[in-house]
Amino acid sequence: MKPPAINPDLVLDNSFINRTPQICVVTSDFDATLKAYADGLGIGPWWCNHYAPPDLGGGTFRGKPVEISLNIGLAWTGDTNWEIIQPLTGESIYTEFLERTGGRGGVHHVGFYLSDFETGWDETIADFVGRGLTIVQEGGWRAVRWVYFESDDPAQPQYELIDRPADWVRPAPQRWYPHPPAD
Repeated sequence: MKPPAINPDLVLDNSFINRTPQICVVTSDFDATLKAYADGLGIGPWWCNHYAPPDLGGGTFRGKPVEISLNIGLAWTGDTNWEIIQPLTGESIYTEFLERTGGRGGVHHVGFYLSDFETGWDETIADFVGRGLTIVQEGGWRAVRWVYFESDDPAQPQYELIDRPADWVRPAPQRWYPHPPAD
């Protein structure tokens, strides 16, 4: 584990998570959710894109190959990344969550970056699994890859491990909501 960024006295001996950089909301109404977060909470502007094959690929869901598409929005408050996902096609953890919540959606997962761990991809995945979590979905978009985990405890959210190459640059979005960031 990398040293905690805040207070080392408040870290358990078995800790391997030192920060929570991403919070994701899954929704069945992308535009209404963007509006609620931007207009209601002042979170934004939102980098908005449509993810679909061939850029979105390599996916599995519950161990079976899957092809999905989705709308995604990203915004930041400080160093916390907010993510809004609306599934469009294919079975996924997102469609499963919407079914489970009667279409309401809500906070779905928290994300962690591989760069925050001192171990590589395979070893970090093994550490999550060794802590009793199960791999639910895997995939990638362009050069970014991710894996989602869940536990048997329904009170826990799902967790995402995200790996971006050190030289990766986020491309321009298809659109911004409600407007592009100020220069």
